[in-house]
Amino acid sequence: MITKEEAEVHPEFVKWFSSPSVQNHIAIVAALLSELEDAIGPLLTGGAHLCNSASCSSALSFVELHTEKQ
Repeated sequence: MITKEEAEVHPEFVKWFSSPSVQNHIAIVAALLSELEDAIGPLLTGGAHLCNSASCSSALSFVELHTEKQ
């Protein structure tokens, strides 16, 4: 979170960071990281599956949906 002091020193950054476009990109990256974590979780815990097919297809669908909008 940006403090009041930082907002006063860097108003242009706050304006840019708060824009709907940047917030949309942040949401996309957060969702993709969540999907990636779900997909590789079994590897990290010693599971046999390289990728949970539901997680992978969901992540790919999400990327395709959002790249079509851009």
